[in-house]
Amino acid sequence: MSRTLRSSLMGIAVALVVIVGFGFTSIATAASQEPTEDPTDTESPTETETPDETETPDGTETPDDGAVQSDRYGGETRYETSVSISQAAFPEGADEVYIARADAFPDSLSAGSLDGGPIILVPQCDTIPDVVQDELERLDPERVIALGGVDAVCEQVLDDAGAAAGGEGGATESPMPTETPTDDPTATESPTADPTDDPTDPTDTESPTEDEVDTTG
Repeated sequence: MSRTLRSSLMGIAVALVVIVGFGFTSIATAASQEPTEDPTDTESPTETETPDETETPDGTETPDDGAVQSDRYGGETRYETSVSISQAAFPEGADEVYIARADAFPDSLSAGSLDGGPIILVPQCDTIPDVVQDELERLDPERVIALGGVDAVCEQVLDDAGAAAGGEGGATESPMPTETPTDDPTATESPTADPTDDPTDPTDTESPTEDEVDTTG
């Protein structure tokens, strides 16, 4: 082989080595410049706002954490407590109002199933407190009904409650029937006496009829 041909082959081989080496270098450089993903770098989900409170149908807001809302109706006296309950349950008034003795619970407790109006506590037979009278006036009922007999709520308290509720127009009612006189089936009606029939009057004699006159001589 001539020296010239050998020199040409050597030059071509050197050129190929240079080209291949340059290619590997470029690929390695490009790979080193690409960003690598961090497996621990995860994108957190978008935070959504959750309401802390929910609105109930009556417009009040209650905590949305599963807790049960609690409340209280009360006053300084049992009369004020009954008024507080009445105002909460019947804010627009009521057609009927039930009054019950304040110092004994059976009557008011047994009337718990009534839903026509509130149960207001009153004294058994004493002056009705002002707070109760004001509530009766606000309710403006058509009827005031006493729970129990006169030993539970006397007639005077019932009348006073009706007056406080509607003035002259207030109607009162007691569920206890009142005794009314009944006819005695054993009684017999005596005949009506004739005022002109006096048995002691000698002149009061019955005149004979025409057929009874003696026509014999």
